[in-house]
Amino acid sequence: MLEFMYTQQITGHMPAQLSGKLKLTDVCEFYQVLGMHEYVARHVLQHISPESAIRILEVGYRCRAMSDALAKGAAKYLKDNWMELSAKAEFTNTLTMDGVGDLLKYALQGNW
Repeated sequence: MLEFMYTQQITGHMPAQLSGKLKLTDVCEFYQVLGMHEYVARHVLQHISPESAIRILEVGYRCRAMSDALAKGAAKYLKDNWMELSAKAEFTNTLTMDGVGDLLKYALQGNW
């Protein structure tokens, strides 16, 4: 967080795994560091896949008060790939998460 505050980037401390980047998104939200959420969102969206799209959408929706970049990025991925995603078990298996229907409604309608 300090690295970002001084340099507006995270070079040596950016987590490599999606789970670490999503935790960093929560840190951005908690400490409300301006611009950091959008910076991290770009790195999170590099990992979007059928297996991770719903999880990324959920985190983005929850943290949208600071920035809606993550939620909008996940929603765009879902809209652009809906037909292909709906045929993949990796994606349909993620639809068991609580509240996923509401998330998908917002994502597909674009009501951010």
